[in-house]
Amino acid sequence: MRLPARFLLTGAAAIAVSSCSPDRAAAPGYPTVSGSSVLRALVVAQTVDFVIPANGGTIDLLGAFTLTFPAGAVCDPNAEDTQVGYANQQWDAPCTPTTEDIPVRAVLKYTNGKLYTDFQRALRFAPDKNVILSTNVMSGQVQWQNDIGDTDGWTILFAPAIDAEGVADAAADPSVRTVIVGSTGKVYRRIKHFTGYLIATEEGWLPCDPSQGNPLCVWVEDEGFTGNGGQ
Repeated sequence: MRLPARFLLTGAAAIAVSSCSPDRAAAPGYPTVSGSSVLRALVVAQTVDFVIPANGGTIDLLGAFTLTFPAGAVCDPNAEDTQVGYANQQWDAPCTPTTEDIPVRAVLKYTNGKLYTDFQRALRFAPDKNVILSTNVMSGQVQWQNDIGDTDGWTILFAPAIDAEGVADAAADPSVRTVIVGSTGKVYRRIKHFTGYLIATEEGWLPCDPSQGNPLCVWVEDEGFTGNGGQ
């Protein structure tokens, strides 16, 4: 985690999505993301300013990621309990929710097969609220695998900066494991704070095989799954 020198800082986000094996990629009808207009547009970093409504809402980040906030989910950045909890990485500590809308800046970039979003405000989220980060960038591949019964999945990882290595924080906290929705191709996880997360589309990133009881991800058929603090 990157600790703030001041409370308003550039946080880095990275979601890492492991890719397919060469054998799978060569299979007939196998979809790829190489032609994605979303990814092509992010080869040059793009900046998005948005506001988190105090009463909750859903925010689209250039078609690459979606954030979903329940009402009262953001800890008051000026409250002492928020600042102490963030500095000590106590993500489940109680906090004072803000009653105001919170402005945030996100920088998104696709580089070396990895899609990053960099949140430029250090925020912590109330432990009794589920803030969800999701992506549909891999939806074609997920649905194709679901159809053939291949549930080798992906893990959305925390990362302290763009180009930084991802951290499998779900290994220590199962409530933030990645959920892969086979029927829609959506990949999502709960997040407890802003600095950052990453999705990789290249081979070599951390794969997750739910059939082996991997704690980092779970493969489900529909979005009604609630065992991960999900929607």
